[in-house]
Amino acid sequence: MASSEVPFEPPSPAPAAPTPPEAPLAERPRGRSRGTHVDQPHRCNPHLEDLLDALTKGNRPLGTTIQTFWRCLRSTPGYGPSH
Repeated sequence: MASSEVPFEPPSPAPAAPTPPEAPLAERPRGRSRGTHVDQPHRCNPHLEDLLDALTKGNRPLGTTIQTFWRCLRSTPGYGPSH
């Protein structure tokens, strides 16, 4: 290298724009943007409620209630046991 040559230095990157602070977890949007998503209960929720009633109140036969809930969980959506 001759004394008049300057060594190559890559250009420095542009400074990054400051990132806005994150919103608290409770204020963050969930699901799709623009508020179009509405949470719906799981399709087996009525069977789960029946199971919990059978466990806590004893007003239903426990064995068949567990079977119905399990069948609902294992079924294809739209083809589960009727309630």
